[in-house]
Amino acid sequence: MCSNSIIYIKRKNINTPITQMEEKGKDIIAQYKLGKRYQYGYGIKKDEVKAFELYMKTAEQEYSNAQNRVGYLYENGVSVEKDLSKAIYWYQKAADNGNKIAQFNLGKCYQYGIGVVKDEFTAFILYTKSAEQEFSNSQNELGYFYKNGIGTEKDTKKAIYWYQKAAENGNKIAQFNLGKCYQYGNGVEKDEVKAFVLYESSAEQEFSFAQNNLGNLYKNGIGTVKDMRKAFYWYQKAAENGNKHSQYNLGMCYEYGNGIEKDATKALEWYKKSAEQKLSNAQNKLEYFYKNVIVTDNDQQTIQQPLLDYNYVHPHEPSITNTSTDLNTQPSPADLDFDHNDTFNTPPSPVDLGFEYDGAAGFVVESHGGFMELDFDQLSPLIVKINAETFESSLNKEQIISQFKLNHGVDNL
Repeated sequence: MCSNSIIYIKRKNINTPITQMEEKGKDIIAQYKLGKRYQYGYGIKKDEVKAFELYMKTAEQEYSNAQNRVGYLYENGVSVEKDLSKAIYWYQKAADNGNKIAQFNLGKCYQYGIGVVKDEFTAFILYTKSAEQEFSNSQNELGYFYKNGIGTEKDTKKAIYWYQKAAENGNKIAQFNLGKCYQYGNGVEKDEVKAFVLYESSAEQEFSFAQNNLGNLYKNGIGTVKDMRKAFYWYQKAAENGNKHSQYNLGMCYEYGNGIEKDATKALEWYKKSAEQKLSNAQNKLEYFYKNVIVTDNDQQTIQQPLLDYNYVHPHEPSITNTSTDLNTQPSPADLDFDHNDTFNTPPSPVDLGFEYDGAAGFVVESHGGFMELDFDQLSPLIVKINAETFESSLNKEQIISQFKLNHGVDNL
């Protein structure tokens, strides 16, 4: 096999090359997948117009994946002019056909009034239908709705139930939310060890709010043994992921030598990043740094500059910022100040998971005009070979495989 082989998912009992299927016009799913290849340029010249035509052709034949995809394209103006009314039409068609992702997307539209009159009860109904099909995003949303009494009566037990379901399905936001519940005893018996485990599961999926909270637990020895180096590690991970609270916390570590050697210059750098995201604690710290003589390097040189764009508040040394909050789809969660009774989630963007419903059974490898079917274990070495230059060189074999699974929905097989 050559290094530019094409890999794509193949359904059971389909042995004809996908291009031949499309020419015959007999296989809806093949047409849909060919549309994806045109949209993203997978082994073929990218052509978004052709992709949209193929999606529409299959959507009109009641294929719910394609209907959801067409709705997604209309909502976001991808490959076609943005048209919210048409987006709603196709989301509704797919949702009526039982597509759990479309039910989620349509629920978002009703929750936030995107292309329709805002209707939280209808959103709740749609999330419920999707959640009952094990779609973890909807399960997390349902937990959020029950916790806050949105579109339904407030019910903490049901909130915990749905957070638990979503967390068990690997949803990093739900893992964070459930961890918060256990940390503070909201709806469950307080259990800081369980909170730690849940934050860790979420943090390992690069969720910055969980990474920040994991740093907090390590710093204070909550649910685990106190470890300032590990606290620093997780603050840094979250800070690098753009979390303003962790940027502030990391600045504190550098300023006071918590888990790392003192470095006023780096402390100032992270305070500035956090302050630029409007975190008041960081703005106060930045003001304090600029108004006082701060050693910034080994030569004992100092800086003392005027602070622009920030209002001075009496300098103080606030405690480490905590992002203990439920996550849901409120806009711009990074702009919220957190309290352990607050709730929010991810931005209200639609979900476009093309492989979610493909019913994949194996893989077809196309090379030199021929086709052969492999199971995933057989295919793994080839994936690594093909993708080694695509992914960052720092990724190891396991990380490349994980990335491929994420991109191609392999875990749904």
